[in-house]
Amino acid sequence: MKFLKDIPKEELADKTVLLRAGLNLPLSEGPDLSGGEEGRVIDKFRIEKALPTIKYLAKYCRKLVIIAHIGRKRDLSLEPVISALKPYIKQFDNIEIFENLRQDPREVSLQMADRDAYAKEIIEKSGADIFVQDAFSVCHRDH
Repeated sequence: MKFLKDIPKEELADKTVLLRAGLNLPLSEGPDLSGGEEGRVIDKFRIEKALPTIKYLAKYCRKLVIIAHIGRKRDLSLEPVISALKPYIKQFDNIEIFENLRQDPREVSLQMADRDAYAKEIIEKSGADIFVQDAFSVCHRDH
């Protein structure tokens, strides 16, 4: 295992990096008193904590692909999180964010072969050369 600081910036220049970010943010469950809509991000703490890694990688790599999950339900979308993140990363045109990992049942499958196949599919889809785990809150889980 390497740490991000151990990878020379020059090595990132022609690489696609797959970043597992901890962006499981709390969303509003209904309209709030100010008229805000359901499914709106109500706390950006995890975005703020992920930004140094996201900005560093986006600055130095060719392409950054971010993966994350939101909630426990498979039908939830990362769209509110993506909308909340965009103002912080608008200066980068090399970032792609995949949809909620939990939308695929293989992500939480009890079968290792299912999880492995899903991981390989994500790697192929992203074209990743390097994987960065920045989601401490989920890195101890099987999925």
